Amino acid sequence: MHPSALALRRSHARLFRGIVEIDTALYSNNRVEGSIGLGFAMPSNDASFIYSKLINPAADLPNWIGLHLQDMSAPIAIAFRRANVSGAIVTHVYPDSPASHAPLRASDIITSVDGQAMTDARATLRVI
Repeated sequence: MHPSALALRRSHARLFRGIVEIDTALYSNNRVEGSIGLGFAMPSNDASFIYSKLINPAADLPNWIGLHLQDMSAPIAIAFRRANVSGAIVTHVYPDSPASHAPLRASDIITSVDGQAMTDARATLRVI
C-alpha cells in the first residue's frame, strides 16, 4: 500500500476523561476524490475500555468464555420455526473452553439468562 493512500483522519470527539480525540485511519485508492461518504463511529463503552487500557495496561482483559454468538434474524428465525427474532444463536463453542463445560452447542438459541430476556448476541455476552 502506498503511504499516501492511508490518510489519517481525526474523528469528531468530545473531551472524555482526558482523551480529546481518537484517530481513525481511512483507506483511499484514489488521490483525487479521497474517502467520500465514509465515516467511523466508536461506541462510548469501547472508548472507555480503550481509555482504561491506556491508563493501566496491566488491567485484566474481559473474560474469554470460548463462545461465538450471532444475532437472531428473520431468516434464522424462519429456519428454526421461531416467531420471535430476539436472542442469540450459538455458532461455535471452542473445545476445552469455559463454554464447553456448559450444556451449549452450535445451533442452540439463547433467549434469556437468569430470567432476563436477551435481545441480541452482544447483550447476551454482556450478561454471561
